[in-house]
Amino acid sequence: MTMPQVGVDGRDSYGESVNHKLDHMVGNREHGQLVQIDRANAPLPVKGVGNNFKTPFVTLPGVAVAAHANGDALGTKFVVTVPSSGTLQAAILPDMAKQSLQVDFILFTADFTGGTDDAAFDMADADRVNLAGFISVSSFADFNDSSVGLTRSWGLDYVAPLGRFYVQAVARGAITPAAVDDFSVSFIINSNDG
Repeated sequence: MTMPQVGVDGRDSYGESVNHKLDHMVGNREHGQLVQIDRANAPLPVKGVGNNFKTPFVTLPGVAVAAHANGDALGTKFVVTVPSSGTLQAAILPDMAKQSLQVDFILFTADFTGGTDDAAFDMADADRVNLAGFISVSSFADFNDSSVGLTRSWGLDYVAPLGRFYVQAVARGAITPAAVDDFSVSFIINSNDG
């Protein structure tokens, strides 16, 4: 890969001015994905390729302090406000009980028949027309008595005319929360909204 060279006049080899504190720019110039790398190796965005949007953390509602089996609903359905269209990029799952087990988030664009906590989740046939997709959180960083799960999506494009995801969490493994508020989730989205 050829790196743009910064000349003495403060311009790179593409003729664009460059902050003198920055070493170089990397990325795909044609697709607007340039990132400047400073001397401390901290990436700084140069051009946006959309608008990043992060939902507030939502505590999974209705979670009982009980053993949840693989495939059980982990709490009851909940709603998250999202851009009306975009690409789901990631999900962050703080786990205060350090279960560190996979959780799937089933996403709908309209209200649906939610599951009952600690019972097998079964999507109703009529709800599939509003299914946006799912994202699985299965990679965790473990700490003393908690963990954080992060999963990058494969880039799930969606359209949510109501500006909401209706969500059901599903346990993938034997999860036993220590408290009713052990799990919360936030979604990171590249928004198509202006």
